[in-house]
Amino acid sequence: MIAHQSSMGKKVNSGKMKNLDGKPLQGAGYEGPDHDEIKVSEECNEVYIAEEEEVWNSSDLSLEEKRDIVELLHCKNRFMKRNADLQKALDACEDSNTHLEMENSALKSQVKSMKQSIQDAEQLMEEMDVIRGALADSEAASSNLKACISKLEKENKSLINQIETVANEMSKLLPERESDKEKITNLTQHIKALQQQLEETRMLLDEKTAVINSKDMLVNQLKASLEEFATMEQTLKRAVKDLEGQLELARVTAGGSFLNSKGLVLATTDNCFSLAEELGLMPGHPESDDEVEVDEPAMVEEEKPITVEEEKVLKVEKILQVPDEPIRFEEEIRQVPQAIIEDQKEVHREVSLENDIEEVKYEQVDRKVGQEMQEVTKSLDEEGVEQAETVEEEQIGFCVAEQEDTPQHPSVHWLGEAYHSFRRGVLTASAFSLGVVLPLSVVSAALPPYHSGSGLGCSDFFWSTARQVLGPYCTVQNIDMPPS
Repeated sequence: MIAHQSSMGKKVNSGKMKNLDGKPLQGAGYEGPDHDEIKVSEECNEVYIAEEEEVWNSSDLSLEEKRDIVELLHCKNRFMKRNADLQKALDACEDSNTHLEMENSALKSQVKSMKQSIQDAEQLMEEMDVIRGALADSEAASSNLKACISKLEKENKSLINQIETVANEMSKLLPERESDKEKITNLTQHIKALQQQLEETRMLLDEKTAVINSKDMLVNQLKASLEEFATMEQTLKRAVKDLEGQLELARVTAGGSFLNSKGLVLATTDNCFSLAEELGLMPGHPESDDEVEVDEPAMVEEEKPITVEEEKVLKVEKILQVPDEPIRFEEEIRQVPQAIIEDQKEVHREVSLENDIEEVKYEQVDRKVGQEMQEVTKSLDEEGVEQAETVEEEQIGFCVAEQEDTPQHPSVHWLGEAYHSFRRGVLTASAFSLGVVLPLSVVSAALPPYHSGSGLGCSDFFWSTARQVLGPYCTVQNIDMPPS
């Protein structure tokens, strides 16, 4: 029994609840584990002893029954003790539960406060980091400001020294400034005078360029006239060749049947005119030297004062005109009596005589034309050289005047180029005139002068002359006239 009770006490003690801290739970009126156990065990023992005595003292029961009843009582006592222990444990658990709930609520409030404090601490840490960065920036800015302040102080000192030096220099430069103002006024007046000189030189250059342009126009006109005379020369050469062939045919075949003094064709060769006389009978040609001499005084009376340019033009026209010596040769040819040629030998002699006369005439004309062309070219070259020298002197003076203050005018270069081009044009014109005027004068010397074509163009003049020359031969050979 005693062993059974001790085992029950151990079980009850082992079944006691403990709190979170490992301590046993304590309810209201709980006086400690030893006191409660002793009290319960005493009550159980008293009840168990009383009942056991009643069973052992009873006489109605056998020994085995008594033993069974005692065991049952013993189990009842044991269960009662266990029930009491469980009830006590339940009360203690309820008390501990309420206590734990209170502690849990307190812990939850502590956790919330701790979380809030942690968040506040994090915010404070961030603010501290920002403050630390701002503090570092402010320290760097303050150091930079200190360096700038030191530099500015040094610069201020240097500027003060510079201001003092500049003030001293300005005080020294004031008299120089006044002298410079006087120099500037003098220079402005000098510049105005130079500008006036520049305008005058420009006017002179414009005038000279106008003169050069007029001379260029004259040269171009002379070139055009030379070209026209060249074309006329070729056509006249062809006409002369045709006339010479017709003359030889007429002398060989027809025995020299030409026009008589009345303009009629004769079948016989009696009282025939020569070629020069037939050309003299044409309308528009002077029949005698007296008419030409009568007309010359009237022309002399109408002459007017001639300029230098007109003199040059007249020289060229004189070269292009028929010289006096060929006219004399023509007059001599007209005065030579033409006899009737019976034999072929006499015809050949006459032809050779005319050829010799023409060759002598051509040589004289060539000499005279060459001399006149040389004179013209010399005069043109001398004038060109004089103009070039004057232009170069003016250019040199103009350049020296403007070299110091003003840039060189582009017309100065143009004048040099114009002079070279003018000289080349004069040389080419003289060479062209020598190549064209010489044969043209030879051809014109072979033909009688034609004075009725004044005022006509080159082509009209050429065709009218060709009609007058070819008219008699066309009537003899029954050939139509050229187109009008």
